[in-house]
Amino acid sequence: MKIKNYSRIKISETFCSLRTTTFVFLLGVFLFTNATVNAQNNALHFDGVNDYVEIPASINSQILGNNVTVEGWFNIGSIGDQVELIGEWYDAGDSDIKFAIYYNQGDNSIYSIIGNGGIYQQVGAAMPALNTWVHIASTYDGANLRLYYNGLEVGVLPTSISLPTVNGLWVLGKRTDGAETFGGKMDEVRIWNTTRSAAEILANYKNQVPDNSTGLIAYYKMNQGVAEANNTSITSLTDSSVSNLNGTFQGSFALTGSTSNFVTGMPTVWDTNWSFGTPDSTTEAIIDGTYSTTTNGTISAKKLTVNSGKSLTVNTGTNITVQNEVINNGSLIVENDANLIQVNNVANTGNAVVKRNSNSLYRLDYTMWSSPVASQNLLAFSPATTTTRFYNYNSSTNLYNAVADPSTTNFTKGLGVLIRMPNTDPTSNYDAGTATLAYPGVFTGVLNNGDINLTGLTPGQYVAVGNPYPSNIRAIDFINANLDALDGGTLYLWRKKNGEAIVTSAYATMNKTGVTVGVTTGDGGIFPNGYISVGQGFITTVPPSGTIAFNNGMRTANTATFLRTKAAAQPDRVWINLTNTDGAFSQMLVGYMDGATTGFDAGFDGKYINDAATALTSDIAGEEYVIQGRPTFSDTDVVNLNFKASAAGTYTIAKDHVDGLFATGQDIYLVDKTTGVETNLQKEAYTFTAAAGVNNTRFQLTYKTSASLKVNDLAFDENSISVYKQNGVLNINAGNTTMKSVKVFDVTGRLVLEQKSVNATTTALKNLAAGKQALLIQITSDDNRVVTKKAIN
Repeated sequence: MKIKNYSRIKISETFCSLRTTTFVFLLGVFLFTNATVNAQNNALHFDGVNDYVEIPASINSQILGNNVTVEGWFNIGSIGDQVELIGEWYDAGDSDIKFAIYYNQGDNSIYSIIGNGGIYQQVGAAMPALNTWVHIASTYDGANLRLYYNGLEVGVLPTSISLPTVNGLWVLGKRTDGAETFGGKMDEVRIWNTTRSAAEILANYKNQVPDNSTGLIAYYKMNQGVAEANNTSITSLTDSSVSNLNGTFQGSFALTGSTSNFVTGMPTVWDTNWSFGTPDSTTEAIIDGTYSTTTNGTISAKKLTVNSGKSLTVNTGTNITVQNEVINNGSLIVENDANLIQVNNVANTGNAVVKRNSNSLYRLDYTMWSSPVASQNLLAFSPATTTTRFYNYNSSTNLYNAVADPSTTNFTKGLGVLIRMPNTDPTSNYDAGTATLAYPGVFTGVLNNGDINLTGLTPGQYVAVGNPYPSNIRAIDFINANLDALDGGTLYLWRKKNGEAIVTSAYATMNKTGVTVGVTTGDGGIFPNGYISVGQGFITTVPPSGTIAFNNGMRTANTATFLRTKAAAQPDRVWINLTNTDGAFSQMLVGYMDGATTGFDAGFDGKYINDAATALTSDIAGEEYVIQGRPTFSDTDVVNLNFKASAAGTYTIAKDHVDGLFATGQDIYLVDKTTGVETNLQKEAYTFTAAAGVNNTRFQLTYKTSASLKVNDLAFDENSISVYKQNGVLNINAGNTTMKSVKVFDVTGRLVLEQKSVNATTTALKNLAAGKQALLIQITSDDNRVVTKKAIN
């Protein structure tokens, strides 16, 4: 809109300077103060080429004399020389302006203009920035033309022009003659036939108003359709007022995609209430006050910004979910046992604080930590820890190496660091080593988010990693993302009390089957609900890809459910402890569940990390497993156990706890093949004496007495034996029969391989070098029965 030969009245320089300064301040802080309403989700995007909306000319009949108010939210993007936002301009056959708001690129200003009979007057003020949401309003009462930015008056012009009485079109997005097309977004456009006061503008510019408000003759909320989706079935812009003056889409509105369509609307802003209602995943949220999730409620948002000087606290036991980025220009604190979850892989801005308390530990104890923020210095995180007691895990040696200088070393995103407790603390008796402390860890930095990949690792080695996010992650999702058929899928967490004799494992162990603990005091809340907590480090196996991956899809809140997947059946599990009076403790788990077999299953079977010389484990192909998953339960199943003791003495094997079928009373027999004693662990523990050393043939778990098994279940023939290939290795499963030895012959009768002293129901022929050919496998049971079975290598 080029104004030529018209009377253009400008505001005095002093007035402009004062009002413009006020306007810029308001844009920066968004001082919103009013009551909460439903979230404002959508806006309407105009393409800047030929998109516009016609408002029925009958609106003119409702404008009474010289009283009018026009207001709305505008985000001005692509521009020409001038662009009209809203108004009646150039009536048919008469070049009269009735009332309009437009933007002028030449001086980067917004103007409100009024005209009649060739006389035009306008009032304007500088626009601080494009591509920013701003509320613009203008009023006229026959004596003064006023302009408002973000609720405050920024210009006033005394004038006595009367509004024309002709019934021309009102238009959103361009002049009636087709010029000055608007490119950008509009939201919450209202037209009134009253002159709204400055107090009314300020009180309501940041909120929706009732549809039947007095004097409201058109109200376009732009809340139609689904943001950036296919909205081509929508044929008009809904007027929410009682006038029902629905607008008509003109030009070439695509009504699909991210432009020329309904899109995400303006942010909702918190000072003491939400400006446009509580945000959701489609709404951007701005914190411009003090917000506490305990006091003010948990939220989700499309994007989250904390303004300078303002604060957001995610309190203990609460969660916030953000689809995109978090921008912190103020104070953002995620308290202990709280979660800030993000969905999309975007970068965050500004330092935040994430708090995480350790378990209650003694002065010389260790925790494996992982940072949820970038660039957190090790010594700054735990300044009272002796500087020589920060350790990285050496995957090549499976030992911990001291960090050379923790004062100059930061946490590496996604890796775990073993850190000793503070060397001193005011807590009573802590320094003496007789009282515990839950260390209040505080991480400060930009919140980690998105895909985090640890690359260049050596496949098959153990590596210390950790939850890299300011939210819990689901352990099962991490396992599935890093699972390989050959190995992996088991996590190990440091839980040892420092200074204890090496008679217990230092680690709790977890996979899809469940969790075992390494200490008698329980798992300390490490995996109470199947999630890995904020700040928690752990050890796992590197898959063949050489990459450990974390992603936002793993992130969750405190309410995660333990090891449940869609349509998963209830597992049947039994946890068994080995103990003695000298403090030895070992726990193993056998679980019957969908997806597991009697052979090795990555993700279901967890190897013993073998860091203590006293242990009770289950056997798979001659190896020790602290967790074993097996197929659907059968009471004829037999589980061979491995036992080793660091010293001769008296030991006890007992049930720790059970679930599923075992919780209903299914018998669990521990068979001691040395003494012949069978003990129902559902009813009592079993105490025995043992020499120091390894004995992997002494114990079995059964679910019937041996007499019942021998009569009914111990068939030993070709049908009861299965030979199968897994990961390139032939495996033999003899069902419930213990194998004494295995011989492998080729078709010429040549002995290819012999395994003696198998003493297990399963075995793997790992050293078989026979090439692809037919083989005869001769299996001898522990009671000297012999079966020969054919197989293809």
